[in-house]
Amino acid sequence: MANEVVLYKTEDGQINFEVKIVDETVWLSQKQMAELFEINIPAISKHIKNIYSTNELVQDLTISKMETVRKEGNRNIVRWVDYYNLDMIIAIGYRVNSKTATEFRKWATSTLKQHIIEGYTINEKRLKQRLDKLEEMARIIDMISRTSEEIAMTDEQVRGLLKVINEYRYSMSLFEKYDNHELEITEVTKVDAKVITYEQARVEIDRLKKHNNSELFGNEKDDSFKSAISTIYQTFGGEDLYPSIEEKAANLLYMIVKNHVAESKSEEKDTIIKLVVNLINKNN
Repeated sequence: MANEVVLYKTEDGQINFEVKIVDETVWLSQKQMAELFEINIPAISKHIKNIYSTNELVQDLTISKMETVRKEGNRNIVRWVDYYNLDMIIAIGYRVNSKTATEFRKWATSTLKQHIIEGYTINEKRLKQRLDKLEEMARIIDMISRTSEEIAMTDEQVRGLLKVINEYRYSMSLFEKYDNHELEITEVTKVDAKVITYEQARVEIDRLKKHNNSELFGNEKDDSFKSAISTIYQTFGGEDLYPSIEEKAANLLYMIVKNHVAESKSEEKDTIIKLVVNLINKNN
């Protein structure tokens, strides 16, 4: 578990804020430390400067710039903010309020211990999953080897088996990247896509409905599909919001499915889109 955000609350419930956990330690901004120790930000800044100037702590090891979303007016603005690790937090805490620092240190130690245990458990589970995949692949290869010895396989049959193995490997690789939050969109089609109107889309849907002989297929519950068709061709500053054909298709699918099932978390949308685009690319 490389990154996590947890909620810290004092025993009396008077102070609470979100704490970042990265690289097995906790990190707070100057603003959060000022809130924790109930002093102003300039005082926190002064203590940090003194701690570094006396070489009590090493700056490169205790400070890190992290992306933070701040509410400015009616907008959420992303800023890069300096965060300081537990060593710095405690060093400042002992200078201004040892009681609060001690309480925070106990909470942080307990939280980090649990974080490390859970991270180990998850990593152990992932390792077992990878070993299971390797064993399964070994069984498939063994089965093909035995089959090819027992019967005279044609070149076409051999190619078919190799294709199955290759697609299995691609799927496992793709879902492992999904599991590790490593999915990226690559090799998309950047050429100008023909704009499909709602009316044209309905013609194709009705054709498929007739082909499938289903009364349920293609029925719209509201105007969301029409809106989705329009949305995938939206532009901003003269540039397509969804620049490739694959991204248009993936976002259209996402919007259609989202409208018919329970709403997904907004932060999961990018991951889902990346997964769908990669699945589309596999068939191209």
